[in-house]
Amino acid sequence: MVNRLNYYRVLKQIHLISSVILLMFIFVFLITGIVIVNRNLFEVPEIEATQSKVLVDRKMTGSPEKYAEHLKDKFGFKGRQTQTHEKNGNYNFQFNFQGENHQITLTPAQDTLYIKSNSQKMTLLSVSTKLHHMRGFTGGWEYTLWAIFYDLTAVSLIVFAVTGILMWLKLRMRYTKGLWYLVAGFVLPLAIVFLFWFWR
Repeated sequence: MVNRLNYYRVLKQIHLISSVILLMFIFVFLITGIVIVNRNLFEVPEIEATQSKVLVDRKMTGSPEKYAEHLKDKFGFKGRQTQTHEKNGNYNFQFNFQGENHQITLTPAQDTLYIKSNSQKMTLLSVSTKLHHMRGFTGGWEYTLWAIFYDLTAVSLIVFAVTGILMWLKLRMRYTKGLWYLVAGFVLPLAIVFLFWFWR
């Protein structure tokens, strides 16, 4: 009896911890979602765009990824970086961070860097929008922290469901209607999927 009781208590604690993590994530998405839906109630910060040219002090002799790191250190850019190679020979280096976007173009002659920058003040509206679009671990500690929180929430959702089912199995004789809720949890999502699949 003691072992069974301890087993149930462990499940209950795990279930509780996972529910708290889910609650935090849902709360963040609830608040930011309300802000985005009612964006007309908030002032949209203006985007400041600047363009400049800089003489090349170091040509790209290695990989574009290494040259992107050089540009990042040289200009003090932060955030996620990407590189693209155009058909005309230009290399474009993108640096994206919260409220900042920089594009540096290196021409085939490698004598001049063309820099385009966009900046936007971070307000509740802009931060809420960014949170709903942030993905991946690369780009700095902000991206990594949010990605960990995202994955932790996904795992917690699975743990929450599994521990809930296991606890019900221990008490199913007391809560006989629980089976119907469990069946509904499978049937309703499948019904929605098929509804969208066959909807014309």
